[in-house]
Amino acid sequence: MKRQKFFADVLFVQGLNISVKAAWILLIDRAVQNSLPERDYGSYFGVLSFTILFIILLDLGFNNLNSRSVAKDINYYRENFVGYIVTKLITTVLFLTALMIGAWFLGYSENQIQLLIPLAAFQIISSFNAYFRSNLSASHRFKMDAVLAVIDRLIVVIVVGTWLTVDSMRHYLNIWNFAMIQVIGSLATLFVSLTLNRIVLGPVQWKVHFPGLKNLFRKSAPYAILAALMALYTRVDAVMIQYMKGDEAADVYAMGYRLLDAGSMVAALLSGMLLPMFSRESENATVTRKLIGISARILIVPATIFALLIAAHPGEILTLMYPDKVNSIAPVTFTFLMFSFVSSCTIFIVGTFLTALGKMRYLNILAMISVGLNVLLNAILIPSMSTDGAALATLITQSFFALGCVNGWRKEVGQSFGFSDVKTALAALSAFALIYFLSGQFFKNTLVHIAFGLAVALLVVVASGLINIRMLKQMSSRKTQEPSDF
Repeated sequence: MKRQKFFADVLFVQGLNISVKAAWILLIDRAVQNSLPERDYGSYFGVLSFTILFIILLDLGFNNLNSRSVAKDINYYRENFVGYIVTKLITTVLFLTALMIGAWFLGYSENQIQLLIPLAAFQIISSFNAYFRSNLSASHRFKMDAVLAVIDRLIVVIVVGTWLTVDSMRHYLNIWNFAMIQVIGSLATLFVSLTLNRIVLGPVQWKVHFPGLKNLFRKSAPYAILAALMALYTRVDAVMIQYMKGDEAADVYAMGYRLLDAGSMVAALLSGMLLPMFSRESENATVTRKLIGISARILIVPATIFALLIAAHPGEILTLMYPDKVNSIAPVTFTFLMFSFVSSCTIFIVGTFLTALGKMRYLNILAMISVGLNVLLNAILIPSMSTDGAALATLITQSFFALGCVNGWRKEVGQSFGFSDVKTALAALSAFALIYFLSGQFFKNTLVHIAFGLAVALLVVVASGLINIRMLKQMSSRKTQEPSDF
């Protein structure tokens, strides 16, 4: 594939995902939270986070195995399609069983159980969609995969957007309908993705042939365990807040968590690009160091600037985002969560590199310690500090995991960011922070001050050499072996 074609495909895939999912997170989901009572949305956020804790049971590494196998031989899809479907039905039973046991243990109310049903259905259908999409992406139908990744959210954006803007339809907006429209969106994606599998990849053999489960579990277990542990320490805070402080506190926490979610979406997209690059260049220390340096500049540096911009006006920004819930905002919670995003970006970069090297034992031990640390900190801090305590626990845990990744990279590979690069970044960010915070006294309007801060940040990072056009072009210089379609 030509470099220009690859870069165009990357722009399409990432642009489509970012635009639709940003509209979902920052416009629709936020507007729904503004419109509904705190107890309703808080219950939804807590139950949704609860389902994510068990989502690994729906996959157990199947999609990774399938994607690798189909990429090597398309006949693997035809021979094992029915076996994968049957296997995923079995994991669905495991998932539902775990959910019900967990809900009983937490003492879920009847209303929470009723909300758990559609949210569990959404996760189950999304798991099947992920399998169908893995068949298409493995056969290099990248654009098809990108479209399928946003169909469900696009339907929700259109339908719920209509409910929010058309007065005669506003009565449809309640937390149950909000959950159900997500189920309907995922069902629409299921129909389209299954149809494309049959049309693009051809007919399948209608026999149950299980795809080497013993070998699958042996190879995929470390990756599945890591995914489960990371889901635990990133989502257990919301579940513990709901359990210890109630739905209203979960609603408050969700306000600050929304931008973290949006930022993580962008970071995850970059991580997805980096994994094959790191895997391909793992033996070339010079290239991998450059890739990590470039990634740090375009992800960690902007994340730090973003956190500093918010730290000067957390209350004002929350008020702009949630004008109907001004009395419930938690500026400290918001600030802690935004700074934790800096550590998350470090994990997305360095952790992805360690994953490409196969350093799964180290990552799993680190993740296991992080889970224990996060649960312990939440148990100590939530009773006295409520959402501020949960956010502080998240910041500490994410920072611990990020430092562990950097240390593991240095020990295992013998590489570092380079003292001069770190020194340059710290000097540039310190200069920006000094100018930005001292200038606050001269600006009465929050948005004007933030715009000024963005301009200063741009000048500082360009003047310091942290970001330049030549560096950005390097991100588009990777090549794939086969053309994508559409």
